[in-house]
Amino acid sequence: MNGADDTYQVIFLEWQKEREKRIESVKNTATEVASNLKNRGITEIEFRYSGYGDSGCIEECSCEGNGSISIEEREKLEDLIYALLPSGWGNDEGSEGTITFDLSTGEVSVDHKWLQYVDEDIPGVELDLDDASED
Repeated sequence: MNGADDTYQVIFLEWQKEREKRIESVKNTATEVASNLKNRGITEIEFRYSGYGDSGCIEECSCEGNGSISIEEREKLEDLIYALLPSGWGNDEGSEGTITFDLSTGEVSVDHKWLQYVDEDIPGVELDLDDASED
């Protein structure tokens, strides 16, 4: 490894430690909320998010099963979601995805997609304008 690779690895490891701390700081509250929702008959909660151009947000929340989620409960679960999202998720072209709480298993899964713009030269056609004007 060279100096730049070492620096990158140190930065990444520090970011990962901070991410784990953020997750742990909100995990207990999210667990309590999810348990209460499960006891009320909700089996799954899915959050959709997207971001680009240095901003982003959680756009939608849907529930399966019987019952609904309050704004306060949603906000507490969103704290965990924001902690789970990768650094830079709302920068440049951004990203989008879903985070699903499976309340029957306790698993929280992340389906994340980075967005990117691709510049592609597509061949056009040549028009023979000299022949067209003779008609």
